[in-house]
Amino acid sequence: MNAVVMSEGVKVGVRARVSENGLVERVEIAEMIKCLMEEEEGREMRKRMKELKEAATATNAIKENGSSSNTLSQLAFKWKILV
Repeated sequence: MNAVVMSEGVKVGVRARVSENGLVERVEIAEMIKCLMEEEEGREMRKRMKELKEAATATNAIKENGSSSNTLSQLAFKWKILV
């Protein structure tokens, strides 16, 4: 499930193809690494990962109009109404 979400949903990963004997072959692993390190698809994944990282950092959440700041402001507003 995680592999599907990361590779197909968020598009920040690749899934290995399993051979007929149920194993991931050496050649497949080498191709995946080459894809991630050298090809355009790998560059796009790294770019998306960087964007996701930046969106998830605490500093972005506490900036003005960040998610934490907005939530705290809404809570303070609701408390002010109750008082």
